[in-house]
Amino acid sequence: MAETPIRLLHISDIHLGIKPTFFDGSFFDFQIEILRSLLQRASQQGLSYVLISGDLFDSNRESDYIVEKTLALFQGFSNLHFIIIPGGGSEYKEEVTGHDAYTEDSIYKRAIFLNAPSNIHLLTPENPKLTLGDITFYGGFFSLPKTNKSESSYHVAVVHGSVGKDDGFIKLHELDQAFYDYIALGHFHKCKRVSQKSAYAGVLIPFEFPSYFGELKGSYIVVELSRGAVRINEKHLDNSTQFIKRRVDALEELKTLLESCHERTFLHLILPKDFKETVNELLKAIPQARRSLKKIDYEDEPSVSLDFFDTLSVVVENFKKERNEEIIEKAEEFIVDILYRRRSLDTINDFIERVKDEA
Repeated sequence: MAETPIRLLHISDIHLGIKPTFFDGSFFDFQIEILRSLLQRASQQGLSYVLISGDLFDSNRESDYIVEKTLALFQGFSNLHFIIIPGGGSEYKEEVTGHDAYTEDSIYKRAIFLNAPSNIHLLTPENPKLTLGDITFYGGFFSLPKTNKSESSYHVAVVHGSVGKDDGFIKLHELDQAFYDYIALGHFHKCKRVSQKSAYAGVLIPFEFPSYFGELKGSYIVVELSRGAVRINEKHLDNSTQFIKRRVDALEELKTLLESCHERTFLHLILPKDFKETVNELLKAIPQARRSLKKIDYEDEPSVSLDFFDTLSVVVENFKKERNEEIIEKAEEFIVDILYRRRSLDTINDFIERVKDEA
């Protein structure tokens, strides 16, 4: 008889209590409703554990009301165990004060949290390990957990921090070599698989534009554990917010993008200067786009020097050596954007082939 896999929900970087200026109404109430909807789905589908890998709250200054409402929501799903880590520990001082880090004034040290319902479990630098049934959970704060392996059947690390090669970063080879069956990463706001057994869940409810050209959608991961195997299923939320930062050079593409907007879509567009008049006409014809379009930058078409290919080749070669997933992601977006500015598919293809030949 085949073994039934253990299924876990991995979410991160929810930032409860943040107040985006563009959002109409209470963003916290919206966050709670999105969370409730996802937890209902997880409960109905038979998941047992919810991993929250840091930054559940936007800061340690959030009100008791926000904490109480959050804990009440979690308590209502008594068949789910919530495994939570703060968004920082005590290892690296430059990181310890961010968001809901485990500092002296940590939100997690309030009496209301210390007396939390029995299905809510907090991993801290002081108490970084917890066993529930056949699984032991280990907390890591800008590093992999430093506790010894238990005798459990399954081992899951819940970690907040960046993967990279610099000091203070989690090393990629450490993820590959660690004994954990799954490593639930938080801190990077885009859903991304990092290794065969580790992934960033991304931001569940986006609240800002990405720093790169691209799109941020609400994301989460469903993990399936069985003996000697892990399945990582990346998911996106259709009812969450969506932030798009994009350069658009074709009017038909712009029209299609504006028509696709819904009430939770937010746009930051970079457009040619000669689009100004057309944009005003499109916004009159597409009412929902006026609400979604939060920022427009108009610019002239930039010139590119004759050593364009040589410069980009060097950039690509340097980033082949880079192990910081967040930096790689931004570099890729930057390179593609520069190529796109040339508005020539042949140019892009020629450059890709050249890099392949040199690799």
